[in-house]
Amino acid sequence: MKYVLVAAAALGISCAASALPRPPVTPVDMAALKEHVRALEVGTEADQLRAVAAIKSVGPSAYPATPALIAAFRDASPRVRNEIADTLATYGPSANAAIPMLVEAIRPSRTDSSTVYHLSMAIAALGDAGNRDMVRAYLGAISEGRKAGCPVSELIDRYPAAVTPAVIECLADSSAIIRGRAAQNLAYVARPPAPGKPSKLDGIPADVRRQTRAALSIAIEDSEPGVRSWAVAALIDADPTDLPTAVRVWVTLARRGVVHSVAEDALQRRGPGATRLLIDYLDDPNPNVRQTLVHVLARVGNGSIGALASGLRHPNPVVRAGVLEALEQNPARVAEMRVAVHARLADDDDRVRLAAARVFVQADPSRASAAVPVLAAATFSSDRIVRINTLQVLTTLGPAARSALPDMLRRVRFGELDTRFAAANVLAAADRSTWPTFVPVFAESIRDGSSYQRRTAAQRLAATGPDAATALPALRQMLAIDEFQMNRLTAAEAIGHIAPDDAADAVRVLVEALGDPTNDNPKVDRFRRAACRALQNIGPPAKAAAPALLELMRVGPDADVRAEAAVTIIAVDPDGANPAYDAFRAHLKLSGPRSDDDDWLEQLPALGKAAKPLLPDLITALKGKFDSRVLVVLEVLGKLGPDAKDALPVLRDRDWTGIDATRVREVIRAIEGKK
Repeated sequence: MKYVLVAAAALGISCAASALPRPPVTPVDMAALKEHVRALEVGTEADQLRAVAAIKSVGPSAYPATPALIAAFRDASPRVRNEIADTLATYGPSANAAIPMLVEAIRPSRTDSSTVYHLSMAIAALGDAGNRDMVRAYLGAISEGRKAGCPVSELIDRYPAAVTPAVIECLADSSAIIRGRAAQNLAYVARPPAPGKPSKLDGIPADVRRQTRAALSIAIEDSEPGVRSWAVAALIDADPTDLPTAVRVWVTLARRGVVHSVAEDALQRRGPGATRLLIDYLDDPNPNVRQTLVHVLARVGNGSIGALASGLRHPNPVVRAGVLEALEQNPARVAEMRVAVHARLADDDDRVRLAAARVFVQADPSRASAAVPVLAAATFSSDRIVRINTLQVLTTLGPAARSALPDMLRRVRFGELDTRFAAANVLAAADRSTWPTFVPVFAESIRDGSSYQRRTAAQRLAATGPDAATALPALRQMLAIDEFQMNRLTAAEAIGHIAPDDAADAVRVLVEALGDPTNDNPKVDRFRRAACRALQNIGPPAKAAAPALLELMRVGPDADVRAEAAVTIIAVDPDGANPAYDAFRAHLKLSGPRSDDDDWLEQLPALGKAAKPLLPDLITALKGKFDSRVLVVLEVLGKLGPDAKDALPVLRDRDWTGIDATRVREVIRAIEGKK
């Protein structure tokens, strides 16, 4: 202590507060310290910053400079003030004489968030972490972009018992912004950091916990929805006994669309108790509430399975259907509740039966046979939306929906076009042999349906092939006059599949879509890629497109478009594809770590078995040092299968460091014909 007093006297510093405890000290260069103090008094901002940094670097031994730091703070720039505050903080409660000055500096509204942060941390370190003015300023700090710049969480992490009462007081502040941020930070205090772990609230004194719960129970009725939403989230975690009230307020907020994930997460953590309360609100007529409830119930933990099962037996069918909708969003849960869900397939309410059927389809289409009769019956509902949605579900089942074919053959014959189109989709997906029934409906959809229906119908007809010949007039009309180019390209592809020997008009439209090969327009590239894919699917009957494709391959604006053109040439003109193969060979030489080569090589897997002429070049590339390219080559070799047997020596002998060895083994097995 004597050394400190002598040092302070040497610096000309008052020792009126010398009775206060001081941090431990070690010898200090007094001459240097005096120079630093002098720089604080008369230096430029740069001089002051250097001086403060030097004083701070000395550590607690520089405590005698505290009065000088306080004096310099009053007229310093924000940058210097921040550095002084950080330095004072290192002295702890021994420098608490600076607290009034720091609090005064933090009070003005709209103080920069960086300054608020530095000053607040200093005030807390000096022994007043619960200072109401400081905490309020911290909550109200504005950063660039006018968002909260200083989350109180850092203060709470360091001083939870001291800061929390001040945050509670801010729940009654006149400013809605301050109240909202106070509630937000109390939600942080109450939230467990991980399942089974205590929250910050659990670690503070019991009287503060009681104050927190009492204040939150008032705040959930705040006039500002933003305050209420955060207060509800905090109360759900803080007080399980007040859960019914919190859920009631949360549902009220959901009616206005004021919900956020923090409250939803808190409800999920509350387990079966919260789940049962939420289920009882599923009959709310407001769609926002129902949608939000279903979303939360879909994510509740395994401990709530019993509550969900009880919900499936709820006397209100709207509630039962809501629980099933939640299960539909979380198919993994269905395995544990299969018996309970299966019972709903025989429910008295058609909405519940349909919802149960959808759950089975979503969970495992291969095991959804019990749901098919329910779905088939729902396709005759008087509600158009129910009919269309159900038919779409049946379509996703594909062949698994075959037991519904008799109903679909009836359903497709009457009603408005939307329903018959959807039923035709079920037939096409379930059993292609029903083409005499669904082809006329798709032809009608092309003539009179929406853009989506026209494009989908053309795709279905393309998959049907020559059996769809009666739809050619409709497709040719679509090819000629459809207002959307993508629809015209889809019609062209369908014509090529159905009548490859009579597809000159379709190929011509696809070639026109390739456009001027030098035109560097992303929109044009989109249609080019679609035309290339259509030509690839048509194959050799589209050989007339080869010259245009060759020109696009040579001078196209983008490497990936040129590469796709090369793939298409090989598909439509295998005998004249040497230029395309040569282009791929050139890029397989791998000139550098990243170049147009990569855009070309990424198209190689699309060649499939047609990549066989490139096998010697692929084997050479397999020895390359660039892993991303080697991975592409491995994929191509795997697609070639036994045709790539000449690559086996390299595959077996190369050092595969950096490459997934499992992938290499899979390629070897494919070449050996073992998979």
